[in-house]
Amino acid sequence: MKEINVKKSIRKFQSDNSNVKNGDIIEFTYKISDFLNREIFKKVYRAPLPKSVMVIDEMLKYTLGTYRPRTAIGFSNQITLNVNITGNYTMLSAVIFHEMVHEYLDIYDPLPARTKSYHCNRFKKLSEPYSPTDKEGRFKGITQLFFNMIQKSGLLNQTDNRLIINSKELEKLLLNPKPPKEKKQKTKNKKWSCKCTNIRCAVFLDATCDKCGQKFIKS
Repeated sequence: MKEINVKKSIRKFQSDNSNVKNGDIIEFTYKISDFLNREIFKKVYRAPLPKSVMVIDEMLKYTLGTYRPRTAIGFSNQITLNVNITGNYTMLSAVIFHEMVHEYLDIYDPLPARTKSYHCNRFKKLSEPYSPTDKEGRFKGITQLFFNMIQKSGLLNQTDNRLIINSKELEKLLLNPKPPKEKKQKTKNKKWSCKCTNIRCAVFLDATCDKCGQKFIKS
């Protein structure tokens, strides 16, 4: 395919991606992003966002979602979502909003973030009323305002109130503590060496190596 046709196809895809339906999840991501764009970015921040390309990725391991201004094949404003959160549409909505804030900053306020995770004070100010983040930019939950907003959208069959900040259930959902490391058993064995061999022994060793004829000395 010629490059000009590729670019034309990409522009057409991004201008009307309503026909892209890889199941109900993809359809939902486009609908909720349109809703958030209208209710928050257009009405509140007076800065509507262009349509994003929504991708569900099974390879994301250490992040809930990512935003890329441009991709290698020509898509712009791509939001990639971790497949592990697609079972909870409330969480999915919050992550999409989070990545849309990155999109907003990229388009309307493209200053250096000055943080490794791109969650500067400008980002936190925009996200605080709806889905605040911690110092590292990690998901902390959603506000009652955001909960009420997506509940009224009519796009979710059930809105998960456990994700509201200060909910008793939220800590259980967010924390995934690592099992305690097993303590290494201390050994009394000491290392003894001659010129050619190393051995370990827990008691005083008075021996000579048969190979090199040297006496073992504690290392």
